[in-house]
Amino acid sequence: MPKSNLSQLWEGDNVPLVNLKVCDLRWSKELIKIMDFSGVPNLEELDLRGCWSLVEIPSSIQLCRKLTMINVSECINLCGFPSDLRLTSLEEVALQRCPRITELPELPSTVKSLYFGGSGIKQVTAACIGHLTLTAEIGCW
Repeated sequence: MPKSNLSQLWEGDNVPLVNLKVCDLRWSKELIKIMDFSGVPNLEELDLRGCWSLVEIPSSIQLCRKLTMINVSECINLCGFPSDLRLTSLEEVALQRCPRITELPELPSTVKSLYFGGSGIKQVTAACIGHLTLTAEIGCW
């Protein structure tokens, strides 16, 4: 549902969406809050780019063990992001133009592509990306 007018995702008594694999809410500029990821255990792709009002990615994202891609690029008000992503299927993380994200999360060794140009990240530690190889793609533009 790109460009939706949702302000909150998965609120109240949720019906588990166990078959949901792709959540595409890019450019949903009114989206402020995602309550909980426990109802989407088979989620593989999460595209929230351009959700300008979104302020936090809840730590329950750790429950999405099959997640391969997270894109929160251009979420200009996003300031809460899990500091340690223990998602063993994760391959791509995009944090470009997220000025309030100031620390790169610790990433699993499965990550092959990382984009954080234009973010508030000023320092990258070996604990965060030390496992990335020369074949990994790191975008800092």
